[in-house]
Amino acid sequence: MIGEFIELEPLEAGERTALNEAVQLCKNERATLLIGQIDRMRSGIRWLGYIATEGVKFRGADVPQINHLSYNQLVSSDYYWRREMGQKVSDALAEAKDRGLTLGGDRGNSAGLKLGPAASATARQAKAMRRDAATWAAIEDVRYRGVTSLTGIAKRLNQRGHRAPRGGAWSPAQVQTVIKKFER
Repeated sequence: MIGEFIELEPLEAGERTALNEAVQLCKNERATLLIGQIDRMRSGIRWLGYIATEGVKFRGADVPQINHLSYNQLVSSDYYWRREMGQKVSDALAEAKDRGLTLGGDRGNSAGLKLGPAASATARQAKAMRRDAATWAAIEDVRYRGVTSLTGIAKRLNQRGHRAPRGGAWSPAQVQTVIKKFER
């Protein structure tokens, strides 16, 4: 064994950084990648495909019969299983329709459905306003301490651990948006 990589779910932004590092190490060392629990790997077929396209041999510790040689068979069986399941669903829907069952459409409660999105939008707007108010207070504090450039303010917000609206780092353009909102 030349290295050990541990990755826990859930993934951030659909990336498997530990898997990427393991694949690179195996490529460099011409080693076989041993995966601890293939059966617990979310989107396993997709990630096994990534490993296979990188040219790295792999084996499953929990399912030893799955390796780089049996991967194509696994993909093929998965494809046919999905196709068969889709056909079963289509057949069941067609049968229900033949029996006269109405699928989809207005069931008389559409007025109530319109309230949900409106309430959701109001709640999201209120949350955004609270977040922006907290950010505005942080910007004012940074300005009070002598930092006035948008880049400098963004840098200080990031240093303080104040996350941008989508959870990432602040950029000068995002800082400018908050400032414009409150300096009217």
